[in-house]
Amino acid sequence: MEGRTDRRRRPRFIKRLTAKCRVDHHVFTGISSDLSEDGVFIRTSRGFAPDTVVAIEIVMPDNSIALLRGIVARTVKTPFPSVGNGMGIMLLEKDGRYINFVKSLGALFQDLQPL
Repeated sequence: MEGRTDRRRRPRFIKRLTAKCRVDHHVFTGISSDLSEDGVFIRTSRGFAPDTVVAIEIVMPDNSIALLRGIVARTVKTPFPSVGNGMGIMLLEKDGRYINFVKSLGALFQDLQPL
């Protein structure tokens, strides 16, 4: 969108990983759309309201589980299920597995040279 300011402070990386989100007794599964050290966007047809604290389990490429806790910054719901539905989550807590994975993505993309 023209004129819209991107407030992200950290680089984001597109990576599709299975994510299980939990608030109290409500649990659902989604797919990560992009990751950063500070946040994650999870694509899902369901979402929690902004300011909701959510526990997240993300299945890493090696099938290990990264444990995160965050607060829903925004929920996107469109009439088209395949277009951008999901939640932007600002991370409050993240484990070493998640941090190391995101840093490895940054190193990978930094080493790529344009064609």
